[in-house]
Amino acid sequence: MAWRVAGVDLGHGYTKVSYRDDTGKLVMKAFRSVALRHNESALAKASRDAGVQASIKTVMVDGAKFDVNVSENATLDRQLVEWNESSDFPQRAEYRALLGAATASTGFTHIDVLVVGLPLHTFQRYQTEIKNQIGQLVCWDGGQISIGDIRVVPQGVGAMLTLRAEEEGGLSAQRTALLDVGQFTSDWIVSQNLVIDFERSGGRPGGASHIYRAIADGISEDLGEGFDQLDQIEVSLRTGEPLRVYGAPTKLERYMERANQAALQTVRAIQARLGSTHDLTFVLAGGGGHLYRNALGEVFPRNVVVELHDGRFRNVVGFVLFGEQSGA
Repeated sequence: MAWRVAGVDLGHGYTKVSYRDDTGKLVMKAFRSVALRHNESALAKASRDAGVQASIKTVMVDGAKFDVNVSENATLDRQLVEWNESSDFPQRAEYRALLGAATASTGFTHIDVLVVGLPLHTFQRYQTEIKNQIGQLVCWDGGQISIGDIRVVPQGVGAMLTLRAEEEGGLSAQRTALLDVGQFTSDWIVSQNLVIDFERSGGRPGGASHIYRAIADGISEDLGEGFDQLDQIEVSLRTGEPLRVYGAPTKLERYMERANQAALQTVRAIQARLGSTHDLTFVLAGGGGHLYRNALGEVFPRNVVVELHDGRFRNVVGFVLFGEQSGA
């Protein structure tokens, strides 16, 4: 039987999942980190029976059912969605429901090693708690999945391992500062040949959502009323599709200077931890990495900055590599 490994990068905005299919090819999926209380209405039941909501996984957590839509392009009612913008996110029942839905989305009935990432600044606090709780997440839509071993690792370690495995431009041999920008947090790891400089590495609140809120504030000022569709701003920045406000396309370029000021706060905090950077190449990963490139260039104008392709999946692919190594 093949060694079954799955990686889950449960971000504040999106949950990423990776595993190998029967041919050995890496599968990568993403869905919004939104878990809603299970809807027991007659209409919801009829929709489920008709297969209209086939992408929804129902997970039981502490006796309560949660629905998670594992389709990346699912349309969500923004009135029901609470953005996960707090450091205690891993303690919530919704977090555990998302982990259950992520494992269910693999289609496996057994996972030998499940690797889950945590931001650096919450890693010590929550790693043991998450490891103990994941084993309880075995129910979804009446099914079960067994998990042999659970590993919890700092998120940026995944991107490090992916960088090493793919040997992208020889970056792993250089001394790099890998900046992993998530929805609500930013981690940075200084390393060379997988040897981490712990004194210069760290993590803090401050990620892509700070950019979205800065843009939303600018739109609100222009409208003269509140604008809070952060999810639509995220989609527009990620896909290049225009943001529509009252049906009219709105260019976000005019708000990017305001957004860059928000990014600068995080980058300057990182600068204080790094000290002299003459020895560093910066590597941008994470779903929000591209949003921090200008701020990095402003604070570190003499350093080379490399932005990884499809950076939001670099951590979760590295988690699979980590799990595979543990089974060797």
